[in-house]
Amino acid sequence: MSKYLVVTHQTALSPALQQTVRALAAKDATAEFALLVPEAPSGATTWEGETVDGAKQRAEAAKTLFEETAQARVFRTAVGVPDP
Repeated sequence: MSKYLVVTHQTALSPALQQTVRALAAKDATAEFALLVPEAPSGATTWEGETVDGAKQRAEAAKTLFEETAQARVFRTAVGVPDP
């Protein structure tokens, strides 16, 4: 069984990332994924105007996409510090 750590923020919901995860999951049906989404620096916003709290929402949305769209098993979702 393979385990993958995916560190992402602005690309968390991108079709390219979903395609990559789908391909990895298809090669190994027992593969598992951990998803780490760093928060934006305190007081900062991302290019989309997202606040620090948005990282939690982005992590949950990405988890849903990984599981439903990419057919991948997510064993952990976490929001990390701005500079992982």
